Amino acid sequence: MNFDRALGGKKRREMLAKLEARMVAIARGQAERTCVYCGCTDSRACQEGCCWAIEHPKTATGVCSRCIEEEFRSLARIMKIILNPV
Repeated sequence: MNFDRALGGKKRREMLAKLEARMVAIARGQAERTCVYCGCTDSRACQEGCCWAIEHPKTATGVCSRCIEEEFRSLARIMKIILNPV
């Protein structure tokens, strides 16, 4: 599938520009951490409140305390697949 055709040239360029800006911010240590599950950030926590349970500084991502159970469920599924191959 042609990536340009699937997204359209303009949409693709916009997406790549956002990605590049995020990579530069991460490299400079200026990127706001974002939860990989719910999307909360340093300045926009979950409505019920949360904190960082897992942090990945090199990518400015992590898992917040509200989503940590989902992370454990995902890891359990992965381990089950690894330990019990078909």
